[in-house]
Amino acid sequence: ILVRLVGCPGQLVLRSWLSDAGRGQRMASSGSPAETAVNAVARARKEVNNIRAIMARLEESATQAPPPSALNAVKDRINQQDRALIEAELLVEKTKDRLRSAAIGRQSEGSDIAELAKRTNDVMAATPTIDETMVPPRLRSAKELASAPQIGKEKLPVLAAEISTRSQLQVEVIHGDALKVVVGDTLQAGIWFETDGSRLRPEVVTVCAVHGERLDRFRVSKYVVFQVLTERSNAALRHFWERESGTQMVLSKLIEWLGAHRNLFRDRNAGDNRLLAFDSARGAFIPPCVRGFDDHRNPQHPRSCIPAAPDKNRTGTTSQGAV
Repeated sequence: ILVRLVGCPGQLVLRSWLSDAGRGQRMASSGSPAETAVNAVARARKEVNNIRAIMARLEESATQAPPPSALNAVKDRINQQDRALIEAELLVEKTKDRLRSAAIGRQSEGSDIAELAKRTNDVMAATPTIDETMVPPRLRSAKELASAPQIGKEKLPVLAAEISTRSQLQVEVIHGDALKVVVGDTLQAGIWFETDGSRLRPEVVTVCAVHGERLDRFRVSKYVVFQVLTERSNAALRHFWERESGTQMVLSKLIEWLGAHRNLFRDRNAGDNRLLAFDSARGAFIPPCVRGFDDHRNPQHPRSCIPAAPDKNRTGTTSQGAV
């Protein structure tokens, strides 16, 4: 036991906290981030007290008592961990009080998570005995989120060039503070921003045809399929904004999702193999233009489309000759 205490006291103290948080993914659970952090600190403090009890028994043992110098070294390391836990507990308690006193919407909660992650990162950085390899992926994501760059107007051209190279799409800045994304000959999209202090916040996305239509913030495409994609794109924007808490990853994920529509007019419905289906709500035939935000491999038609007629020869399938 003493060898483990001397070798990695920080790991031993925080082992239960880190492993439990990784298994339960408490940052994504129904409990608030503040409550999760308070519970984590309490478990870590319990581990510290258990180690102190073990050391007390070792000191009282006549046959197993270690050298005083070794015990003092372990005590110093444990006290260091205890100070870090006290600071962390104060921080999360303040955050918990703030969450209780304000009516916070889902989007605002994302900002609080980022703030809490940053403060937790500061506390962990001040405790050099923590082994980074022990931190579960979800907690590492929280730390990375705290240091992730925000969307700044002056960095927009550089960001557009980086995303263009990575996604193999044409991404450029237009009107000084907007992005134009061209997905082959299939579609073009405009990402329009509003100013939020020192950073830019994506406000709306518009989608239209590459040829014969002009990209505009307040102009709606004359084609039904691009009207549907405009609706879907704005839903995707909100999804990525809340998940990535306003970092540059919002644009990367959104543009990656737009790029998945490169073969919009050639892809078939993943469920019934149709190229076109009649949308009764919009009065037009459209291709399968509904894709998941995180897994966009299986296109579907909107729910307002008339279902395909069942195949009489094969139960549960549709006719391969359907449009």
